[in-house]
Amino acid sequence: MDGVFGKDRTRDRFHAAYDEALRHWPVPCTELDVETSWGPTRVRRCGAGTGVPIVLLHGTLSTSVSWYPYVAELAEEHQVFAVDTIDEPGRSTLTRPVRDAGDHAGWLADVLTGLGHPRVHLAGISRGGWLALNLAAKSGEQVASVTAVEPAGFGRVGRRFYFWAAKNLVRTATPLRRFATLSATEIAVYGSLRSLLFAAGSSRVRLPPPEPLTEGELRALPERTQLIFAEHSALHRSAQVRARLSSVVPEMRVEVVPGASHGLSLERPELVIARILAFARTRHQ
Repeated sequence: MDGVFGKDRTRDRFHAAYDEALRHWPVPCTELDVETSWGPTRVRRCGAGTGVPIVLLHGTLSTSVSWYPYVAELAEEHQVFAVDTIDEPGRSTLTRPVRDAGDHAGWLADVLTGLGHPRVHLAGISRGGWLALNLAAKSGEQVASVTAVEPAGFGRVGRRFYFWAAKNLVRTATPLRRFATLSATEIAVYGSLRSLLFAAGSSRVRLPPPEPLTEGELRALPERTQLIFAEHSALHRSAQVRARLSSVVPEMRVEVVPGASHGLSLERPELVIARILAFARTRHQ
């Protein structure tokens, strides 16, 4: 039995929404199922560049499909692998509980081993950023660099974040045609992602909270780690987090984007793409 969906009907409804959203993926891709100790993990491979591959880790409940605004440009120079996190709704199949940060690191290490590349660039948003940092801090041999955008792991998730999430859920239910700045393609894709989000709500997913990174783990991160926070983050007091990091790991690249919210990756997709590619292009492996 699938440990995320439980009922076949729930899984099938979600997969229908997933497949509809995937129709808008902008570049040719190959679907892979990578075996891990926690179950087969769906990975979408695209691009044929010769650079070190980039592995993309999505935010909570958004699936690998949410990387659609970024993947075409990233795939011009690199192979790109977009991963469906094992313990969330997606095309991966959870066969055994993921109980803690150690399990999450073990699962992601299994995925990277299954992809067959000695080293990769990790890029993650929100919970995906924490997943990348968590692995890199515990076992970074496979990690060439980490780009974490608004990552969890710098304090407990509090009421401010849940209020932000609820507000955005209400906004998601608003007819998309009211947002004049969206193109027809964006309206179509966001509409499908909205269906994914609502379908995910009927799953029985219970995610363990991201464990805050210790000072020892921060110091263990690869030299090529960059953290990108939003000025108005719902997860952190970003200025305080940057001050702490400058004390613990002064050499780490830490950026706070003015005016941005926890939705930074959608508000500033061009910035996210530029930061990932800048690290991936630098030959400092």
